[in-house]
Amino acid sequence: MMVDQPAPLQGDSPRQTVAMLRRALRETPDIWAQHDSRNRWFCPHCGEIINTIIVPPERGQALLHDLPFQIQEHLKVCAAALSGLPPQKRQRGADAALSGLRQALHEARLQQRHMLHDAPRFDGLDIACIYQPKMGIGGDFYGFVELPGRRLGVAIGDASGHGVEACMVMAVTKKLCMMFARNGKTPRECLSAVNAELHADVMQGVFATGSYGIFDLAEKTLSYVRAGHPPALIYNPARKPDILELDSNGLAMGVDAGRRFDKVLEERTITIQSGDLILFYTDGLIELPGLPPDDLGEPWFGSVLRKNYSRKVDDINSQVWYSAEKMFEEGRQADDISLVTIKVQ
Repeated sequence: MMVDQPAPLQGDSPRQTVAMLRRALRETPDIWAQHDSRNRWFCPHCGEIINTIIVPPERGQALLHDLPFQIQEHLKVCAAALSGLPPQKRQRGADAALSGLRQALHEARLQQRHMLHDAPRFDGLDIACIYQPKMGIGGDFYGFVELPGRRLGVAIGDASGHGVEACMVMAVTKKLCMMFARNGKTPRECLSAVNAELHADVMQGVFATGSYGIFDLAEKTLSYVRAGHPPALIYNPARKPDILELDSNGLAMGVDAGRRFDKVLEERTITIQSGDLILFYTDGLIELPGLPPDDLGEPWFGSVLRKNYSRKVDDINSQVWYSAEKMFEEGRQADDISLVTIKVQ
């Protein structure tokens, strides 16, 4: 929206209209906190991303009580656009704008849920998934690809930022990953191809982390790569040690055009055995406020898994989520959280 000199209002003043909008949004404070990966403010009234308005760290409820000057000025311009309407229609117009935004976010949420399919049934593996976005929609994804020869590809990833922009990057990244995986590429080839396409299409500073592994039940192996993503874990009380991190080298996707990315990306293969419990997850589960900053999740995951190993995979996921939820500060989730748990039969 480009308005150099907003027209004066007839009837309600800009100050009154801003107050009206503030009251209308009091029950949905998360809308005030919408922002992209660079913390640019997303106006709940006109739907515009404002480059010059940066959401402060204390965003959320604080914005309802002490709106930054730039946000106040922008809202006055939005109010001026309604100046030709009677007060009653102006109120309905503001309500309609907010209702439209809520509806758009709701539809985006449904579409994202549709993209994250239920865990597949695959002979020899029990699989369960959890997806809990921070803001209704988010940047996490996971996906599965059935391949010839009793093989299953499993991908998980996390786009930078939160909300709408992260959701868009997530959708592109997942679609690329699934497309290259179906073409039969190895894990390393798959993420290398995703990185090249993502780097060409996203803005500077936007990126995604991810892991992709292929379970080969005929050979009893798991081949995997990790592009700047937290390492998957294997837990099995029959192993010594009983918990392992599937660590390997790799950069986040989209940061480098390919030369450095391909040089660093490392594919590894591990033998799997009956009873192995493999967890692929996003960093929302290892950046909990109750965990030390240098804890990559292994001690915390280990304690939960040792207590619940004998349960079904759906129940194990529920126990991991319950344990994580207790550590949220003031009951607020800090980041998108996804978890794919697979047990080898």
